Amino acid sequence: MRQTRGASQGYYEPDRATEDVVLMSAQYRLKIPIRAIYERASGEHVSVTLPTGAVLRESIQHYITLLGMVGVYWEGRHYSVSLVDLVQKAERVSTA
Repeated sequence: MRQTRGASQGYYEPDRATEDVVLMSAQYRLKIPIRAIYERASGEHVSVTLPTGAVLRESIQHYITLLGMVGVYWEGRHYSVSLVDLVQKAERVSTA
């Protein structure tokens, strides 16, 4: 992000390059359910199952994704999933 007029008051304008990256994240539709890890606000990690047909959007926020996993969003929540599971159990549906 870049500072704009009024930056001393904390106003910022989104950087177009950053927005383009977000818009280009890949999307995947699950062919069969997969296991995922959800991190609650308390920091607790919870194992969940994402259902068949769920459309997952790839996360570019790697700092919140568990080490060795792929970050995805489903229904507005961030999950960490196995790359092997994502490749074997999902199909890429979009890059928008």
